[in-house]
Amino acid sequence: MTFLHHRSGRVTVLVAGLVLCQVLLFGPCLVGSKLPLALDLLALDGMYLPRTPEYRDVTPLDPMLSDQVVLDEMDRRFAASEWRAGRVPLWRPTIFAGAPFAAFPKYSPFNLLYYLFPSPFVLVWIQLLKSVFAGLGAYQFFRRVLVVDFWPAAFGAWCFPLTGFFIFCQGTALTFVTAWLPWTLLVTDAVIRRPGSLATPLLALVTGLVVVSGQLDMAGLLLVSTGVFALWRRPPLRTLGALTAAWLLGLALAAIYVLPLLEYMQTSLRLAIRAGGQLEDRPPIGLRALVQALIPDFYGTTRIGSKLLVGANMLENGAIAYTGLVATLLLAPLGWRSLPHRKVLLFWGVLGLVAFGWQLDIPGLVALLRLRPINLLPYNRFVFVTSFAVLIMAVAGMQLLCKRPRGIWVPALALAELLWTAHGVSPQADPRLYYPRIPALQQVAQALPGRIVCVGCLAPNLGETHGLSDIRGYDAVDPERYVKLLDAVRNRRHESPTFAATAQFVPVARGASLPGILNMLSLRYLIFRGEPPAEIVPLFRSPDYWVLGNDDALPRAFVPTSVRQLGSDDETLSRMAAPDFDPRQVAFVGVPVPHDTVRGKVAIVAETPTEITIDARMETRGLVVVADLWDAGWTASWNGQPAPMLRTNLALRGIPLPAGQGTLVLRYDPDGFAYGLRLTLGALMLIGVWIFSSAVRAAR
Repeated sequence: MTFLHHRSGRVTVLVAGLVLCQVLLFGPCLVGSKLPLALDLLALDGMYLPRTPEYRDVTPLDPMLSDQVVLDEMDRRFAASEWRAGRVPLWRPTIFAGAPFAAFPKYSPFNLLYYLFPSPFVLVWIQLLKSVFAGLGAYQFFRRVLVVDFWPAAFGAWCFPLTGFFIFCQGTALTFVTAWLPWTLLVTDAVIRRPGSLATPLLALVTGLVVVSGQLDMAGLLLVSTGVFALWRRPPLRTLGALTAAWLLGLALAAIYVLPLLEYMQTSLRLAIRAGGQLEDRPPIGLRALVQALIPDFYGTTRIGSKLLVGANMLENGAIAYTGLVATLLLAPLGWRSLPHRKVLLFWGVLGLVAFGWQLDIPGLVALLRLRPINLLPYNRFVFVTSFAVLIMAVAGMQLLCKRPRGIWVPALALAELLWTAHGVSPQADPRLYYPRIPALQQVAQALPGRIVCVGCLAPNLGETHGLSDIRGYDAVDPERYVKLLDAVRNRRHESPTFAATAQFVPVARGASLPGILNMLSLRYLIFRGEPPAEIVPLFRSPDYWVLGNDDALPRAFVPTSVRQLGSDDETLSRMAAPDFDPRQVAFVGVPVPHDTVRGKVAIVAETPTEITIDARMETRGLVVVADLWDAGWTASWNGQPAPMLRTNLALRGIPLPAGQGTLVLRYDPDGFAYGLRLTLGALMLIGVWIFSSAVRAAR
């Protein structure tokens, strides 16, 4: 055991244990024979994979993991393509009618490896690095803050990346945030112990990295927990000021991510409904959540072949607080026998209970958390703090056992239980299922430009696999005015879930034609699954897919023959939803405009996601309509001179032009990104100066 007396030996054992746990779980992925994605879900009825003999053996496991393949991987692919093209990924043109690319954590350090090597085989290495990073942070916290010996700290570190939140939410950005929890606590503790040390600027840096690493609301919960921990330590007023300065500077460091996201969230239909108290995505569960925290599948699961009897799915219920029966029922109670740790265990016990309060439906606490605006935070996921609190208690119990002969076997049993539970939970799929080419979609991609809609099939965002733009979209925000446009021409027999307002959109048919709103949105292709009726001749066809064309679809840029002023959004929507609305004949704006007859031709000649170049030949003055989502970040220039941009037809862009020929250029440069970039660069410089000055003082 002299090997463990040296720091290098302890580090070797610690890292080897963390890596070994991931190898046991993801060994096939690490050697490239599997992918850590729920690709089997692409075989769900109508999702993506054609019903052909080639995929007959694919059995979907858990539909609740569909975000991994419908949302997360599509976001990652788009971000990687933009970074590698030398552009900041700010605008996503392929969902809705274009939308800000703000919700995805594109600046997360955990995604950097994917940007460098954009391959799905890299995802398992991100998982490995994240787990090692989280485990090392937990080890340092247990050693320095909880003050335990090597073996209890090592076992706690090995257990941390195997707890319920990491396992059931594996593959999501949620775990990118929770991996930072022990690090933020550790650095906060170091600031309180040594206020003038290098730890204070490091806390600012860590705070910024926490915010950009994953979901903003999860980062908020983590930082709140860190703040409560700091207050419990009762730092002197001067130290509290240093902590506050570090946190504020960290938030400024993350401004490049936070400000554009806050801008986009202001347009969100889903957020508006939640803020108004009309929708509660994740209501409290009650005591059932406690049972699920002990035995995750006690009430069943959402996996195919099982049935979830009560409560929400595994990513939302008490299962994500799972820390193991051995750790929770044996080691954690034993930890209270350690007198030196009782004070810290009391704090974490109370905080863990509060964090579990929403799921347990504790009266009073739930009513408080429902107050605006804090009701927007995902309190059901706050249980990641509860799980960490239980682990802290268990490590204190391990400290007592590891001092006894053969006592180390109980921590080993706790680790083995977590490994056993985690095995098989995280998806691992055959690489051949990674979005194989669909011939019919390839034909659409090579045909005339235009948007698509998939009728009762092909989940939103998946058209991106073939470079197609869908009029639907899924990004957890849902721009409100655009959703209202689609809702006006939706088949009422098909309802979409509240968290994805256009996911199940099916257009209403008016005879053999589509409503004018859909023609305005350049909807050129309707995609179906199965076999077409005998009387229909598809435009394109391949096994289990067929496509109809819409000849009435307008190009994305066009010139209507007249422009009219309308007042309210409701009036505009009512006129556009009328059966006689023809976007070729009239466009509606909210400002006074001339009522002249307009003549002109326009064509898009070049574009990137954030810049569109249009050749315009206007015989008269008039309005050029671009059938893309209006956003305050878009600006226009006509022959190099600034031109106004009007919100047109409720949610689209309109640019008034004089008579003449020239070039119209649209650029996306939102204020949130511009201000955020300045704040981030300024904060980075201040942190650099702060670190340098702290290092100089320490050297002196």
